[in-house]
Amino acid sequence: MNLPRLLLWSSLLMITVVAKAAPLPQTQIDGITSAYRSYKTPQIPALAVPTVVEMSFASDVVERWEFAVLDTVERIFEPSLFEATPIINQSCLSIDANTYYQGAQLMLDDDVRTFADFYFTAEDRGEANITLTCSDSITCSGVVLILDEHVALPQKISVNVRGEHGELRALASGAKLDSTVVRFPKVRSDYWNFTIEFIQPLRISELRLITEQEARDTSRVLRFLAQPGHGYRVYFDPDRHIWPPVAEPGNLTDDRGVVQLPDVAAQANGGYVFSDLDEDGIPDIRDNCIEIANPDQTDADNNGRGDACDDLDRDGIINSLDNCPNVPNRDQYDRDGDGIGDVCDDQENRFTERHRWIPWVGIGLAAVVLGVLFALTMRKPGQPSA
Repeated sequence: MNLPRLLLWSSLLMITVVAKAAPLPQTQIDGITSAYRSYKTPQIPALAVPTVVEMSFASDVVERWEFAVLDTVERIFEPSLFEATPIINQSCLSIDANTYYQGAQLMLDDDVRTFADFYFTAEDRGEANITLTCSDSITCSGVVLILDEHVALPQKISVNVRGEHGELRALASGAKLDSTVVRFPKVRSDYWNFTIEFIQPLRISELRLITEQEARDTSRVLRFLAQPGHGYRVYFDPDRHIWPPVAEPGNLTDDRGVVQLPDVAAQANGGYVFSDLDEDGIPDIRDNCIEIANPDQTDADNNGRGDACDDLDRDGIINSLDNCPNVPNRDQYDRDGDGIGDVCDDQENRFTERHRWIPWVGIGLAAVVLGVLFALTMRKPGQPSA
């Protein structure tokens, strides 16, 4: 297959290389494969010797081209090589965006492990503005936002393109996002502008246009070395980065003797466990407060950010850490140590709390009374009182 390639060496880039492969306990296998949303069971023909096999993923809708090839006989993971032709968005010359560290180009590097990090604007809201310029006009019917792991879905998106006469044309205006895939009427242009509104941190790994060329010409295959008499299960499309341990890989780029496997349908991974950073039972991509557990997802002001990580009084301290979440108190003073900030502690007006010495006087008087009573009880019988 002498075509330009996007080579993703699983053994070098996506997984951990081990000196010698040894059977893994089922708990470790489950812990790795639970990150993947789908799998395929390739039909391996009878082999006389170890043979490089190749299976197709051309018709599969995949967000992350990352794989775990499990040898079901040896209970080990095998190195693999993913090849994709053409490289997505290869005709796009430049990308510009309001990111930290000038990281816009990372959204076009075909590497889901890198990302562009966008910053918040006023009132803890963010707006990502991305402009994509291509060398030639391309026909496109949508865009895919590949988010970094542990990132919630943004709120809204607007899409504008440049028409034949240089005019801007709106394809979407403030459309609510319910998926990382945004569809719009098929249009041809060399200039694409995306404005994305977000309320929680936004990190975009890849921005992929859905083009006619991709649907017509794309070839996506995975190679690995199959052993005679062994069975395999190929897990793919994880929702977070995962590194299965594998031994040293052979040369999988050599096209000689590669066996093409029949295409098989993908299956949903029944053991998949969605990414949930705060372990509150809500998938990260749908969680309105990713880093702080809030299973009820309460959002009193309906701004898209859960109350647990919102800052309703705008004093710079999120509600879950604020000892007075409804009244600004940056100093967080709490004189009586009851966990309620002084500015909203109704008990602070009590006489005893405004005069901290009074309780100590009471304790002192009680001690004197007890001392006198103790002395009286210890007096010897018949001994006259002083």
